[in-house]
Amino acid sequence: MLSTTAHLETEEAVNALVPQLVKDRVASRLAAKDSSLWGKKAALEAVHRLGWANPFPASGPLIDPIIELRDELKERGIKRIILAGTGGSTLASEVVSRAAGVELSVIDSTDPGMLAATLTHLDSTLMIVASKSGSTLEMDVAFRVFSEAVQRAGLRLTEHVLVITDPDSPLEQLAHQHRLTMFTADPTVGGRFSALAAFGLVPTGLAGVDVERLLDEAMAAQAECIRDHRENPALILGAALAGQHPQRNKLVIHDDTTHLPGFSAWIEQLVAESTGKQGLGLVPTVQLASSAEDALPDEAEDVLHVYLQGTNDGAHTPAGPGITVTGSIAAQFMVWEYAVAVACRLIGVNPFDQPDVETSKVAARSLLAGEPGNAQTPPNIADGPVCIAAYGDWANNANITDLSSAIEELGAASTSRSYVAVNVFADRNKHREIAATLQTALLEIFKRPTAFGWGPRFLHSTGQAHKGGPAEGIFIHILAGTVNDIDIPGLDHTGGEQLAAQATGDARVLAGRGRPVLMIKADDPAVGLPYIVDKLTEILKRS
Repeated sequence: MLSTTAHLETEEAVNALVPQLVKDRVASRLAAKDSSLWGKKAALEAVHRLGWANPFPASGPLIDPIIELRDELKERGIKRIILAGTGGSTLASEVVSRAAGVELSVIDSTDPGMLAATLTHLDSTLMIVASKSGSTLEMDVAFRVFSEAVQRAGLRLTEHVLVITDPDSPLEQLAHQHRLTMFTADPTVGGRFSALAAFGLVPTGLAGVDVERLLDEAMAAQAECIRDHRENPALILGAALAGQHPQRNKLVIHDDTTHLPGFSAWIEQLVAESTGKQGLGLVPTVQLASSAEDALPDEAEDVLHVYLQGTNDGAHTPAGPGITVTGSIAAQFMVWEYAVAVACRLIGVNPFDQPDVETSKVAARSLLAGEPGNAQTPPNIADGPVCIAAYGDWANNANITDLSSAIEELGAASTSRSYVAVNVFADRNKHREIAATLQTALLEIFKRPTAFGWGPRFLHSTGQAHKGGPAEGIFIHILAGTVNDIDIPGLDHTGGEQLAAQATGDARVLAGRGRPVLMIKADDPAVGLPYIVDKLTEILKRS
């Protein structure tokens, strides 16, 4: 069952906005792929990006080929599937596989440890390289490393690599060149809206998910989302998200980890990239622990709590403004895609572009090429096993002598509307447990909504909102060093150098836009990351 329930002031916003959305026939116009919903300028792109509104004609025919290939892979002894890509090309598949309890490894980083982990048991491994543009950096690096290892092992690339991409992309050309099996994606479906298209279905189906059932549940949800009716759950959710914007522009998302484990990470990308631009939009923060309601003050007038429920049992009623969304994972995909498109109409932004994502890529490429750029490199200050650097003009470097004083100086830059984003460039499989610990500590120190991101994957999701959305962010980048680096075939830099360039490039771009950035480098993550946690704990004890 799919339902959305708004609470307190959010309910008032919904009641004020939904009747007009119904009158304007927004739901049925979305279903009909009306590109004029977001204005004339946005229509130029929207006309090519609305396939997700009715994905079933293109997605239905994928089911039989997926099942046939899955059976073939099993007969060939393929026991591990790796999905290489990032952002919309991987998040939905990762979420669905996790919820279904099937194994799917995702490589969405240039971190050497994550790259090296793909190179074991090659004879029983299939790598799916997925990219809409066909040129995604993380996908390209993973493919280079993996394909060289496969060929060195005397194995056939055609039996161990599969491609998902748009027609006429560089990746399609590569697939033809190497005679690789390929699924061609619907070019009218953007990456972050592709959960129910080839990018979301093929990897999960090959991993063992019942994709036919997934599509059936999504189709049932779509029937509710396309009605011009006041009870339409997508209209209610869209109005709830945008109805108090720009005053209430921070989303604190709570996952029902029993039924929808990690689903909020997919929502985070959809909301941030779709709404966060032109200085407008919503900043989503996913709660990795359950402390947000206690740590955030009740009077936080810019915070909207969002609760995700897999079933109707035990639905949470927040103490403050918020919304609860209940439904299966397939139903949630559909209602959120429709709702975010509605929210973008209300906010006044184009949901289908991501104008600020490319800036960090350009900065990283410049660093790797040895180009100095316009940004000055701040001085590094040593503190035990880590060193710190303040990017931008927010800090008085004379006041920063160690990590503790840097956090205090960052706190002085905070306002009553700030949010904190801590982004860790490290092997997320090896250091996964640190995420909730860091987020919780910073949430309690700053008493403001706190987002956690793994670098570089966040650059393709919340990174858009960080740079293009409300200029209210305070940023902490943590760059883990590389004990065992890895060469990237065909390129003149290593995985560790690429990761460092991505972290530094993003810090430079953020600082250039007036955002405070604290960079913390830990040459040995096994020592440096626990040290950072200990320092934050000391700050909490003193506060």
